[in-house]
Order: sequence, then structure tokens, then C-alpha cells
Amino acid sequence: MVVAVLMVVVGAAWVGVQSSWMMAAHDALPTWIRARVIALMLLAFQGCQAAGSLVWGRLPMPSPSRSRFAAASMVMVSAGIGALAHGIVPAETITPTLDAAGTRTAIPLAPVVEESAPVRVTVVYKLRPGGHASLRTHQRDLARARRRLGARSWTAEVGTDRVIEQFDYRDVSEYRRYLSTRLTDPEKYLLDNIWVAACAERPRSRISNR
Repeated sequence: MVVAVLMVVVGAAWVGVQSSWMMAAHDALPTWIRARVIALMLLAFQGCQAAGSLVWGRLPMPSPSRSRFAAASMVMVSAGIGALAHGIVPAETITPTLDAAGTRTAIPLAPVVEESAPVRVTVVYKLRPGGHASLRTHQRDLARARRRLGARSWTAEVGTDRVIEQFDYRDVSEYRRYLSTRLTDPEKYLLDNIWVAACAERPRSRISNR
């Protein structure tokens, strides 16, 4: 009887946890990336179940069941403590809130020869004295931000008084989605920090077919 009651409680907790993290993911993720991220989450979740089942089945049968259940309980408690300590909601630096419409025009959409052909965006940063060091501190974050928002490649050519950044998109429509539905507050803050700390003037941008 006790085992039956515990099974009902554990089953309800199981369903509640799965529903909670699924709803949290729906609320936290931007529309354009939501399906892909949830698919990866489900793959990781089911993969962990499969791996756990394999490990559990490979444990020597003579070993006491009490020890194995104690080890599983410790892992579950550790995971719960980790979730309480770190949380499951987005941190301020990765909030998916879309940027205001005014900032989305920071890189103007110029005419290109072919709409369906790959396009290259070139941004020229004219640096102020000492700007190299400031830009260098943000360079990795800038590359990650561009790729996270859909760029297929990213390069930066550093000169004496300027930096030329280039990143590619599959086509013009992909680049339009970057400007209209993907650019978020973290990217805005990053670009603002680069412009203020490293640049002598507003960066100049252009788009062209590759």
C-alpha cells in the first residue's frame, strides 16, 4: 500500500517537472528558435534516460539495491540543489527580449543583386585611440552573437585605425529575419558598448552578394 501511494506521488512529480520545464522553455525562448531548442532539450532528456537505464542495467546484480537507490537519490538531490542555486529562467545577459525597432536599423538593408543568393554583411569600425583593446575584449562575444542570430560565418580584419567585420547569411530573407525578429537586448547592449568604448564614429555597414 505504501509503495502504491509513493508511486502515485512520484508519478505526479514526474509529470509536473516535465510540464514545468516545457512551459518555462516556451516562455523564455524566442519564436524563431523555440522549436529547435525544445527538440534539443527533448533529445538530451531522452538521451539521459537511455544512458541512465544502460548504466543501471550494467550495475552488478549482487550489489545491494539499497546502495543503488541511495546513489540515484543523491544525484536527484544534487540536481535539485543546482536548480535552486542557479535557476532555470534566463539571466539578464541572455534575456531573449526583442530589441526596439529603432535599433534593428543599425545595419541598413541595401539592395542586392540576387534575393536568393548568399549575402555578406560588412561593418567598418573606425577606432578611437585605445579602441583596439576595448574591441578586443568584446570580439568573442560579438562573434558568438552574430552566429547565434543566424550568421553562417564571421571574420574580423584588424587594421591600425579600423576593424572590418564580415558575416554571411544564407540569403536576404534570412538577413531580414535577423533585423526584424532576432535582434535582442543583449546584442543591442553589446553593440552599444562597442560603439561607445571603441569607435570614433558610428560604424558604417553594407550588404552585398557573395
